[in-house]
Amino acid sequence: MNISSEQMPHLLATMDKPGRCVFVPEAYPHAQQLASAFEEMAAPYAEGQPDRSEAVRSHFQRLQNSLFRLESPLGGTVDCSLLYNSSNSTSSRLAIRFVGFSDEKPATEASAITDYVLGDHVGIPAKHKAQPNSWGPLELAGTTHDLLAADEETSMPVLTIFRPICPSRQNLQDIQQGNFGAYAGLVEAAVNAAESRLHGQAGTTKFNEMNGIGLSLGATEILYALLEILRRQKAAFRIGSVTLQELIVGPSNPLELVRFSQTAGKSPNNSTEGYIRIPEPPIRMLLDRAGNEWQMNLRMLAAVSRRQLLQGLAHPERTRDTVAELADRVPITIALAENSWASKDTRKHLAEVAGLAYITVSGVKEPLTHIMNEHHALCGIIADAGVRHTAAAGTR
Repeated sequence: MNISSEQMPHLLATMDKPGRCVFVPEAYPHAQQLASAFEEMAAPYAEGQPDRSEAVRSHFQRLQNSLFRLESPLGGTVDCSLLYNSSNSTSSRLAIRFVGFSDEKPATEASAITDYVLGDHVGIPAKHKAQPNSWGPLELAGTTHDLLAADEETSMPVLTIFRPICPSRQNLQDIQQGNFGAYAGLVEAAVNAAESRLHGQAGTTKFNEMNGIGLSLGATEILYALLEILRRQKAAFRIGSVTLQELIVGPSNPLELVRFSQTAGKSPNNSTEGYIRIPEPPIRMLLDRAGNEWQMNLRMLAAVSRRQLLQGLAHPERTRDTVAELADRVPITIALAENSWASKDTRKHLAEVAGLAYITVSGVKEPLTHIMNEHHALCGIIADAGVRHTAAAGTR
């Protein structure tokens, strides 16, 4: 079943670690289906399952096996992940994801993180050795794939492009002016690499539909990249949907973006009556159970120190025009946290753009901010809604 713009859910979510979950309105057409899918995805990792240890080992090995390195047309190399299963490996549709500011590939091996997750001791030395939070971005890619794969209508391989992405000096000059169009070449190179990995160099199966998903900075990058591809008269594929989560439009002063995780607006007081509760996936909770390792804080500091990228985000008029041009051709879903400082001006700048579908995400009792991008169940549900919006708009 597909959904229209008017059916986009108003989601509630909590970020507290013991009870992190999403609340989906019972009236949302796919609420029960989502709950069942997450329950099935979590079942192999439940305490007491006889094959739980092997399931965890297989899970992380599968994620590690999805990684590959790509020569980037922007400069240097880029780490990517391609996830698929036996049912969608021959699909002509592909979801391509750009991630947030500091989301890189895992810093440790699958064996190390498996031992950490299955172990009883999660003290500081063990945490810093395993670096569990570095596995978060790849774990989210897996959650997104597996949720989409739970329904034939949305099942497709999922390609994720990680940080760091290192544009050339010329490309950085364009980015500083708010033009991220050079990322189109990276998208095309990554798609070609994904086709080769799935079908071999001589394979005849080609992807003919892209579904773009971007988080935070990645939302801006995928937005400009896909529009640049569409502007070419002989694009190799069509764009089925674009989902922009926590898209940053403004402020005009790029230095203010270092406050991206801060809170805007009043604290919420929302009732969960009439909502279905969907807990965060158990593997994610095990990765996050002891907090951040110090290496993660260093990665975040390095990410927000990229001055040219921050300057590129500080061109709200250019981003508005880019969204408007793309929305004339492709269904766009924009998901925003109600108390996010980073995206607090996004709706205002896009108010005159027609055809956008919005998903508002609110906290229950505590504010939900830009950090909602760390909530895996929430991100998966938003990606699922964005892909379904595609077909509802008659673009498949």
